[in-house]
Amino acid sequence: MTDNLARFFQVSAFGEKNVGGRPHDEDAILVRPDLGLFAVADGAGGDNAGNIASSVALASLTREFEATRGQSELELVDALGVLAGARRLSRAVHRAHREVLAIAKSHDRYRGMGTTIVALSLQLEHGLAHLASVGDSTCFRMRSGNLEQLSEDHTLGRDVLELTPDFDDAAAARLPRNVITRALGMKDNLRVAMRSFDIANGDRFVLCSDGVADVLGDDMIVEVLQTTRDSEEHARGLIRAALGRGPDDNCAAVVVSVQAALGVSSIPKAHHARPLRKQRRDSLVPEPEIVIVEEELVEDSWETEVHAVPAPADEMMSDLRAFARFSKPKRS
Repeated sequence: MTDNLARFFQVSAFGEKNVGGRPHDEDAILVRPDLGLFAVADGAGGDNAGNIASSVALASLTREFEATRGQSELELVDALGVLAGARRLSRAVHRAHREVLAIAKSHDRYRGMGTTIVALSLQLEHGLAHLASVGDSTCFRMRSGNLEQLSEDHTLGRDVLELTPDFDDAAAARLPRNVITRALGMKDNLRVAMRSFDIANGDRFVLCSDGVADVLGDDMIVEVLQTTRDSEEHARGLIRAALGRGPDDNCAAVVVSVQAALGVSSIPKAHHARPLRKQRRDSLVPEPEIVIVEEELVEDSWETEVHAVPAPADEMMSDLRAFARFSKPKRS
């Protein structure tokens, strides 16, 4: 196990939100330094629906982290070669999704509601930050005066770029710009974008809804973050700046600052935040260098056929089929 690095860090965080240009507030914020957990959710679905979706999602996220408190000090990398802290955060987001989806299906008044989410988990003992995002809520990081967007928007434009770059330009121009293609509560299966990073002294993370990100340019965000070293003033300054631009949406921001603890002159770099691409396992059966796996829904069936090249050992093939059954879309 990596030496516990938590004693080298101190964290300050603050969240602020405003109804902005909407008649009701559908944004929700989460600031739990004791859990190392911070999030912003932007609900959709109208009055008494979108706000429920965002609130339920963050309450579920909190319960999962409270129930698994202390697990972050266990193994750094799990049996799949995945960072255990990232998997914990992804699991929490998936459980939040299932709670929102269950409520959306429970009553007509909630049907169609959903929420974006961007969530940051600090695993200080390993010097790591994990980021989960679904939808178009955003995470920025300012390090050494440079601002970088860490999250990726899940929007119609992004899907065109990744999936259908040959889509007709004239038709594309007629499509709405404010369409997101992933959200909690939208459909049974959810894909959560995950990233992990090493933490550095002076890192400042900004989690915000699109009501802030869409109206503030990078220069304005940097200007606000450079005013003081106080997370509360940063969060309030971002909301003031967004409101000054006349947003047509709710505004929410959470700012998380990571500094060296009092008396600490340098922080050791004990781990590079990249999951293992391959995980060695003790086996007498030689494995191929790489296996290419393709899943295919059998015609007129909800069964999934798995193809692998080259064909792995029977036991591995059985495990791949089990994973395909577990992860395939559920019949509605």
